Amino acid sequence: MKCLIDGCDSVGKIRGLCPICYQAAVAAVKRGEIEWVWLESNGFANRPQHKSSGNGAFTKALRQQQELNRQHRANCAS
Repeated sequence: MKCLIDGCDSVGKIRGLCPICYQAAVAAVKRGEIEWVWLESNGFANRPQHKSSGNGAFTKALRQQQELNRQHRANCAS
């Protein structure tokens, strides 16, 4: 999928934006120049696909690996 921003031919990855356009949007939001709601409602960004609940696939995989590492260390110590 192409980045949502006219004139940008990069691939949209986050909220429909390429990494460069996404970082520009994040910076504008942090500076208080704009809000995500406005960007979303005016076609400059998509709504986020996943809320950062700590239950996403990455977080689950990371927790599983950490648990395996703990078990391995416990087995090696005994």
